Amino acid sequence: EWSSFRQGVARFREAGFPPHTYLAEEANELLGRRGNEVDPIRFATALADARVERRPQDCVYGLFAAFFVRGREFLAIGDPESARMDFEMALRFLGRELGLDFLESTGWGLRSADLLLAFPREAPGEEGVS
Repeated sequence: EWSSFRQGVARFREAGFPPHTYLAEEANELLGRRGNEVDPIRFATALADARVERRPQDCVYGLFAAFFVRGREFLAIGDPESARMDFEMALRFLGRELGLDFLESTGWGLRSADLLLAFPREAPGEEGVS
């Protein structure tokens, strides 16, 4: 599942991140079906210690990509608050101060900078407004 989604994400990036409802639907389905299976702590431990088995279901970068794709779709339909929530969740999977950000050495075709550049900003005068 993650493999075919990864290929779609790479094409999505190559095309400049256009609105892509089908890919966003796939991201949403993966988050629902596989999101709870991922163990970010085990993933981080496996990166640091070769003796720890890397499990395919611990696809932290897949989760990052799914939240990113879905967040981009929220932006496309005019829902910046939902996009912001998905982007914030995606960043959490990269660890404090992006300590687990090894996306550039993966086949996902995404960079944390892609998300940071897309992150919805508050309009002037909206800071702290609830």
